[in-house]
Amino acid sequence: MKVNWMKVIILALAVFLGLVSGYQALAQASSPTAINSTEDYINIRNSINTLSQQLFTLYQKNPSCSFSPEYNAEGRLVVMHVNGVSNPVEAQLISKCLIELEALGNLVRNMNEDYLPVSLEDAESSKMTEQEASTYVPAFNKPSGEGLITSTRAVN
Repeated sequence: MKVNWMKVIILALAVFLGLVSGYQALAQASSPTAINSTEDYINIRNSINTLSQQLFTLYQKNPSCSFSPEYNAEGRLVVMHVNGVSNPVEAQLISKCLIELEALGNLVRNMNEDYLPVSLEDAESSKMTEQEASTYVPAFNKPSGEGLITSTRAVN
């Protein structure tokens, strides 16, 4: 029996695309559409931190990485073109992270500010000094992930 490799490749590609589109539909269905509580905001803030960490790690591996967004007629982001990444899996992951960050950022920009957590800390005392800023290490560079963004607005 002679195997037609072209048919096998096309079938495998069709199955792969079906799985990817199913995953995208599931991801879109489970994505939040609005911030309706402080807990929603905190969960989204944590997601943004995680995505930022993933992008930072991927950028360290691919320093020549660049991207360009493509929007539809309604102004919604539909695809993020990624260049300068030789590994297609990493390029797809970068694209996915950037699209998710865009969506989460839009939710935060359009949220009701009353849902922001309230800090009892004085805003002036929480600012970094010039010395602290010069030695600052981003949270996602720290071994345990300690120090992820947790600052909140001060009570007036």
